[in-house]
Amino acid sequence: MIIKNDKEFLALKEEDLLKVKEIISVSIFEEHKNKRQHLLSKIARCKNIESLTLYTNGIDEWPSAFFELRKLTYLYVYDLHEDATFFQHIGKLQSLKTLRLYWCSPPDYNWDCLTTLQNLEHLYLQQCTIIDLSPAFAKLTQLKVLDLRKNTSLKKLPAFVLKLPHLQELYVDAKLIRKLKGEEQEALSKLAYFYRNSPTEKKYVQSFQGAFPKYNLTDAHRLLALNLLADDEASIQRLHTRELLIDLTIIPRFDIIRIRAIDYLGKWYSEGATESLADPTTELMIAGKIHTNKNDLRKRLKEVGLVYKTALGANTTHVVIGQSSKIDLNLLKDKRLKLLTEDMLNEYLDQVAPQYLVADEGMSQQLKQLLLAQDENSIELALQLMKEGGIPKNIINELFVAWGGQGTGNLKNRLAKIIRQISSTALGDYVKKDTMLYYPNSRYGRSESSLYTNLRKLEAYKELDTIRIGRILYDLTQKGIKYLLAKMTAEQKVEFLKSLCEGTSLNLSYKELTSLPKELTALTFLTKLNVKGNRLRSYSKHLAKLVNLEELDISNNNINVGKQLPHILPNCKIIS
Repeated sequence: MIIKNDKEFLALKEEDLLKVKEIISVSIFEEHKNKRQHLLSKIARCKNIESLTLYTNGIDEWPSAFFELRKLTYLYVYDLHEDATFFQHIGKLQSLKTLRLYWCSPPDYNWDCLTTLQNLEHLYLQQCTIIDLSPAFAKLTQLKVLDLRKNTSLKKLPAFVLKLPHLQELYVDAKLIRKLKGEEQEALSKLAYFYRNSPTEKKYVQSFQGAFPKYNLTDAHRLLALNLLADDEASIQRLHTRELLIDLTIIPRFDIIRIRAIDYLGKWYSEGATESLADPTTELMIAGKIHTNKNDLRKRLKEVGLVYKTALGANTTHVVIGQSSKIDLNLLKDKRLKLLTEDMLNEYLDQVAPQYLVADEGMSQQLKQLLLAQDENSIELALQLMKEGGIPKNIINELFVAWGGQGTGNLKNRLAKIIRQISSTALGDYVKKDTMLYYPNSRYGRSESSLYTNLRKLEAYKELDTIRIGRILYDLTQKGIKYLLAKMTAEQKVEFLKSLCEGTSLNLSYKELTSLPKELTALTFLTKLNVKGNRLRSYSKHLAKLVNLEELDISNNNINVGKQLPHILPNCKIIS
């Protein structure tokens, strides 16, 4: 019997308690001590329970019967602090293979109480105020997974951790990884998986850890899936097989894993697949969901003489792998069939029969203008043109800005779908969110610092030119100067600063700048410079090169003018 929540559990009769094998979630947040104790005692009478997830706000007493649950192999406890009874007796639960403690801590932060659980294979200690782990943890010789994330007091990864004989997965914060030297780094790289702290991992790893046991897949699948999340090609190359990748193309809930598995199948197991499409006997089948409209794709295939079927037939030669948790694995594992990804098929079609927009650079420029018009009708026209004439990959930045200026709705979803057709897996996953990059036609907009942070995050997606996007956003919103002046090349900064000038005046007020760019000194023609209301903490001696400067406004900053600034600019009026 599987119990999903408190309501189901509380409704159980006494005679049903022995039937319980798994409690997915039960919370002990009752205000009254007696009610909390009654609930915990009831759990302790589930003698056949194997898996328990328990949310608490502190428990006064743990019944001794709880520590006699001999079949308990999985235990998750949330929010338990300095509970002497629990940590004193947890060593009796020798059947435990997985222990997850989140936001918990033993008395005096002494974790040695866990070292007697010598059958543990998975130990998760997130946000548990760990100051140090003693060498006694080396006794956990069966440990395969260790998670120590979000323990800010842990200053160094203990040396014994990387010597645990069966350790496969390690999760620690980036600061601890950076401190590893020489042999430690080498030992880390030999693990089947370690947490890289990438945006994709931060988004998915937690839920994947919890969901994976439900999929009935092997450790080999798990380790490969984690490295797909990290997009670590070297580890994927070492761990993968064709069959493992194919299995992961149908894993439920995690599109990002499925898509990356498909990408690597195309990369490593599709040799000669596109070249053989020219064979007159070729017959295509599409397995699963693709981003390209299938009716539009059917027309394109017909134009180049390719036969397309919706089901596997006796004459099928090629399978285009799409996303689906319902694809027939036996179909994909038939080695007589050549595997293609959607991207590979579209690239082939663009080569043999390019659509007019893909082939015409001038038309691409018109598309960019339509996408940036901040007008739904113009964007709709651009979408219609791309439906008929193809999607040039060089409009990805403009497409992204158009998507980022939309709220929720059909138009945003359609823009996201097109981006997914021509972008990487990671960016395709990002645009599934309803994030607003900027707010068009609104007096409420992102601050310079907020836009700076967003653009910094977008640097992870290599197909995006974030400087180009920043320049577009500045033209649309007059925001983005902070990012552009931080990331542009010296030459680009000079040209950008010149474009901001009005005659011999330059206004950089209220741009949340913490320093002035050195490239300002190239603007020797300036007579007036306004940097009021920023976050400047100092001024540069290079300002002396602005020999024609007559007025400098540095008010509302954290600058002490002192005696030096008037000395540097003796003929300049300084407003402070």
